[in-house]
Amino acid sequence: MTKILTLLTAFVSGIGYFVLGKALWVMIGLFLLTVIFRFNSKTQYFGKFVEILLIFCLISFLINELGIYYPYSLIIVLTSLVVAIFVEGPEWSKLYFIPGKSNNNFKLSAILSLVVVLIFGLWIYFKISDIQNPVPLRWPLDSLIILGIGFAFYLSVIEEIIFRSFIFERAKSVAGTNWAIPVQGTFFGLMYYRSGVPNGLAGVILGGLFGMGLGYLVKKTGSIYLAMLVHFIVTFVIFVELTILGKT
Repeated sequence: MTKILTLLTAFVSGIGYFVLGKALWVMIGLFLLTVIFRFNSKTQYFGKFVEILLIFCLISFLINELGIYYPYSLIIVLTSLVVAIFVEGPEWSKLYFIPGKSNNNFKLSAILSLVVVLIFGLWIYFKISDIQNPVPLRWPLDSLIILGIGFAFYLSVIEEIIFRSFIFERAKSVAGTNWAIPVQGTFFGLMYYRSGVPNGLAGVILGGLFGMGLGYLVKKTGSIYLAMLVHFIVTFVIFVELTILGKT
């Protein structure tokens, strides 16, 4: 029951915040759940999971009100989550900041990168005329290359720490590793409803599956680093494709 409740919480809060835009109601609901469950020894792990979703939504909302939107707001969200996470001083191994079995799973990460690049690439190819291209196409090519590398590095590091480390760890503590994969993947995918490429329903589905794939990679390796590498590759290839198709 707790496992289903954890997944349902991620789904409902994600739908309310990212899809319906009911940020206030979502934050009120998450706050009440945190108060009810966080300080009860029998339910504290679920309360901690809800707490991290609350912090994510609250800081994102406050930053958005200042006119700082995704993906630039993520660095401030991450800073807030770091404070919340490290107040309790979890071991680095629990947050997957160790090599783990990364050396044994390069093949798996390569396959995942290839599959996601192909799926995302085909979607962008056929939908390029409908996409609001975020790439500054008038910039010189050398500047675009530097921007693409920097943007891919930024997203891969920030989003993996938030979703495949912090949120994954909190979901795992209450629902187990197997359920933590769809829990964090669902919330991650719903974030792409209004932001990113792709977005909308396609963004939710593709982003959600991508997040689950990265979560599975973290489970297999016990580490976050290959997930960062895959995320970097996919993001950079998408940036290149948007650049090339946007100029044709």
